[in-house]
Amino acid sequence: FLAGADRAKFAPEVPAGASLRDALSVLLASGASTAAVVAEGGEALGSVTIEAIRERAVSPAQPDSVS
Repeated sequence: FLAGADRAKFAPEVPAGASLRDALSVLLASGASTAAVVAEGGEALGSVTIEAIRERAVSPAQPDSVS
């Protein structure tokens, strides 16, 4: 994981609990294929990718959020 300002240089951020639709919008708007998932205080929790969202769309039995 990248921390703080270094993370922001490379990947857009999506708040934990955001919908996959919102995460996809962030990714498409930024042109990135990966976004950092961050807690309310800015702590990096993980990442979400366009491919993971695509897979989730094919198997909708999964929760519809990035947390």
